[in-house]
Formats: sequence, C-alpha cells, structure tokens
Amino acid sequence: MLLFAVLRSILKIDNFRYRVFEGEVIKIDRLMPSFTVVNHNDDLNFALFDWSDDLREFARRGVQAREQACAMTALNNAYADLSPRACKDQVFITCIPWLDFTSIQHPTATLGAPDIPSLAWGRFRDGPDGRLQLPFSVQAHHGFVDGFHIHQLAQQIAAELNGLMIEG
Repeated sequence: MLLFAVLRSILKIDNFRYRVFEGEVIKIDRLMPSFTVVNHNDDLNFALFDWSDDLREFARRGVQAREQACAMTALNNAYADLSPRACKDQVFITCIPWLDFTSIQHPTATLGAPDIPSLAWGRFRDGPDGRLQLPFSVQAHHGFVDGFHIHQLAQQIAAELNGLMIEG
C-alpha cells in the first residue's frame, strides 16, 4: 500500500514528473513501478511491473513481479528491453526495513542524466500520538525538485495513505 501511495503521489506533483530526454525537458504521464528485492542467493534484483490505478491489481502485479525477481539467479534484465524514452517512466524505489537511517546517498543511474527520482524508506517505528514514523529519503534532480516539492510529496503521501485506509 505504501508503494502505491508513494507512486500515486509522485504522479500528482508535476516537479517529480519532469525528465530530460534527448536534451529536452519532458513530463511523464505514467510510471513503471519497480523496486529492489533480495533473491534466494541474497543478491539484490529488480522487480518491474505495469502500473494499475486499482490497488488490488497493483498489489497483485507487484507480488508477481517480486516472486519472479526473487526466483532469478541472474540480474533481471527487463530494463535492457526498454527504449530510452520508456526508461524515463521510472522512479527508483528501495526499502531498507532493517535500518533506521537519517540520510542515504543513492547511486546515480547511467541513463543519460540523473533526472529519475530515487526514493528509499527504512524501518517503521512508533512515533508521537500513536502514529507510525519511518525514515524516508528523496533524491531528485535539483533543477526540478527542491525542499518545497519534497514537503508537498510528504503531505501527498500522507493524504493518499489516509484515503486508502478510509476506502479500506
């Protein structure tokens, strides 16, 4: 549910949708969800799947992609089949549930420009007023995104999660 809320929020804040393609600024209209998983050999791999606006279908596709990536012994090369333009429809996501961090530095992808946002979150913990807290890292192209947009993203994620729990 968190991945769904985060990606829906990304789509609602224009500054997170800007990319550089062939020297021009473009605005993506869709996202291709992907996230890291640990396979049976304790190697990292990538789960990649098609977007769905329906939470149940999104979750079904995500679970299927996770199972497929976990079963692979080689790196998932689905990215190799994507066109350079299709690669821009991504947001890089990782979850580090073992760590409670205060910052993280994401590796920079070699897709032509470091314009694809990278997000990570860590271990949930109890916060004030019975609310859950989690460390959350955002790395984005500073020509498109600054602190105000990250604030907007945090507010939108909270609103998405609240909405999903009410729909529940």
